[in-house]
Amino acid sequence: MKDLRIWWRWLMLVSFAAFMVAGPVAAGQRRCPVCNQFFDDSIEICPNDGTDLKLLGEKVEPAGAPEPETSDSAEKSAETSPDNGETNNEERKYIRHDRGGKRKRTAPQEDEDAAGSGRSDRQRRLRDERTGVAQVKKKETPVDKNAVKDAALREEYRANKEKAIQEALAKKKTEAKPDPELERQKALWKQTAPYMSIGGRFSWMGEADKPGLVMGTEIDLNLLRTNVRVGLSSFIGVRHVSRNELIFLENVSIGVQKPWRFSPYLSGHIGIGTIISQRFGEDITNLVRAVGIDAGIDCRLNNAFVVTPSVGYVRYAIRDVAWDSLTLKISLGF
Repeated sequence: MKDLRIWWRWLMLVSFAAFMVAGPVAAGQRRCPVCNQFFDDSIEICPNDGTDLKLLGEKVEPAGAPEPETSDSAEKSAETSPDNGETNNEERKYIRHDRGGKRKRTAPQEDEDAAGSGRSDRQRRLRDERTGVAQVKKKETPVDKNAVKDAALREEYRANKEKAIQEALAKKKTEAKPDPELERQKALWKQTAPYMSIGGRFSWMGEADKPGLVMGTEIDLNLLRTNVRVGLSSFIGVRHVSRNELIFLENVSIGVQKPWRFSPYLSGHIGIGTIISQRFGEDITNLVRAVGIDAGIDCRLNNAFVVTPSVGYVRYAIRDVAWDSLTLKISLGF
């Protein structure tokens, strides 16, 4: 009986000691991340270094409790520990601890909230997705500076072309239509001298001291009839002296004229030819030289005919004998 009581006392003592030891352990402890000492849950501030154990302390689970999974994935951690709306979203945010390689959730700091860096994982993913979509759209629709410049140049060219058309129309309206008759007359004035003309020339060429009339027909061909007048002429006529003699002359003329409808001109000519006379029943041929100057006016009557009166001076010479003579000429050109 006495031994039974002794054993009962020892059993009570052991039970009390086990209760005293297991009580604090079952109640839960936290480890300070700085000094690595364990403190009860009731202690919120580490007495060694002042660390906030409630915020930064590492929870020490009682013996037999399953260890929490450590994962870096926000989606997996959310799946394994859904809150079902029971906990605050701010408590689910976490930071990587400097020791142990675990992530511990902590409340966001005020500075992070102000800077916008304390967003949830869902908000961060949405932000990244929106940024990616914006970048894709920006690549799909780049700004083509060459196209913009080309469009501006096209618009400037169109405006200049339209302005030029309007100026041309205004100028056409203000300009008077030219008179066809006046234009035709101007063209005729520039071609006053005829291409070819035929007329009569009268002059005097005596024999010794006796005067003698020379008259004949002259054909003129004008090779150049602008401000400068160049032509050829052929004269065939008769000299009336004691007997009639035939005379032939070929002349080259050069001069100047004003190309009007009534065009005055001044030209000089030089010629050479022969005089055929009959003496003592024989034909005698003598060489004749002629140098002279003419002044006249080409009068265009219409598109077809030009009348040219002229006067001049000519010097005939046969061997050593020469005669000075005035000439008169009138011709019809076409």
